Amino acid sequence: MLTIIVKQDNKAFTLIEVMIALIIFSVGMLALLSALGSIISINLENSIRDEGVKIAEESLSALRTNREPPANITRTIRGIPVGYTIVGQESPFGNLRQISVTVTWNFKGSERRHNMATISE
Repeated sequence: MLTIIVKQDNKAFTLIEVMIALIIFSVGMLALLSALGSIISINLENSIRDEGVKIAEESLSALRTNREPPANITRTIRGIPVGYTIVGQESPFGNLRQISVTVTWNFKGSERRHNMATISE
């Protein structure tokens, strides 16, 4: 009697294992894409805020030298026009003067602001 022995090689992946691996990989990629969108948005917000701080510094410097800063400025940041509103105020501080500047802008429907103040002669 002739006996045939079939050796089974279980080193290959089955279709179900490959599909499960692709699903896990896809979920991971979607999570990374979602995080990337958040990172880009936060980075843009920081760039807009940095520009607001620069405008506040320029306006404070102008008020120190008795020049009036503009009330509104529009700057383009990464191709997006952003409008900044500047409010400067001086008040006596003994024989000196206190100068304060508030810069406001909108980002994603909510108002953001930066305040800066100094004391000058």
